[in-house]
Amino acid sequence: MCETNTRKLITDDRVFALTCYVGTPTVVKIIPLVEEAQIPLVAFLPVQPHWREPVHPYIVNIRASYREEVKVVIDHFIKDNGFSRVAVFTRTTTTGGTGSKGRGRHSASMDWSRLRSASTNAAQPMWKGVGPDRGK
Repeated sequence: MCETNTRKLITDDRVFALTCYVGTPTVVKIIPLVEEAQIPLVAFLPVQPHWREPVHPYIVNIRASYREEVKVVIDHFIKDNGFSRVAVFTRTTTTGGTGSKGRGRHSASMDWSRLRSASTNAAQPMWKGVGPDRGK
């Protein structure tokens, strides 16, 4: 559906740019259309590294990468608030869990031995056993 609608926007409506796409599977499907039509894709939500490196001339990232976002969060707790222990929870996704990679890269660069982390698979329910079905 997304691919069909995007193709219609490009060919029938002759848009000069696309924006506000949400979700990695959605963006993956339209990138070939964007590159073929040579129109910019601006300000989409997913920020996986394979859309940053190598540089794609028609993809305009305005959001920080997951690695950059995780670094800022860790810095905020450690440097700005003086926390001595920080826990980071990430979700492993089909795109490789780049948030957890950012966490590891940042903690290594700081020699931060008190950083704790955990992750879960995005394909699994996050809150199993919480709410009305708890204990069933």
